[in-house]
Amino acid sequence: MAHTGLPAHLFKSLHLPNPENYNVYLVGSRLWGTNTTTSDWDLLIVGNVPSNQLTSLHKAQYDITLLDRQEFIARVKEGSIIEVICALMRKEDMLQYAFDIGNLLVDSGAIKTWLDHVQIKHPKTFQKRLKQQKQHQEEIAGCGCAH
Repeated sequence: MAHTGLPAHLFKSLHLPNPENYNVYLVGSRLWGTNTTTSDWDLLIVGNVPSNQLTSLHKAQYDITLLDRQEFIARVKEGSIIEVICALMRKEDMLQYAFDIGNLLVDSGAIKTWLDHVQIKHPKTFQKRLKQQKQHQEEIAGCGCAH
């Protein structure tokens, strides 16, 4: 999956110089394999981001979140599930690899606390995602193909 060549206009829209200096992760439905033909591309871009930088952008079929390296690392340590998954990705599974984030210890207790918080704060969204994930797993199990 790595190095798919992101459109240059995305980096320009975010006013990011030197686009080759950022790690780009695919997140959302395309990561989980639950995307449809109308799904957008959810991207997490991580690098050295100035504090006055735009941090998100929805443009055409892209939904982009931009994080500074330190904010990304802080979110991993807090147990934020998307950032944890991205931190555990191999570089060949990233859309773009620019730098190693180092060996981060992932605290399962922090992940549980984060998940509990999400369940309380957004119970309908959490239940909807669980239902989608279960349906996807059932589809995989019923297709008779190797995964």
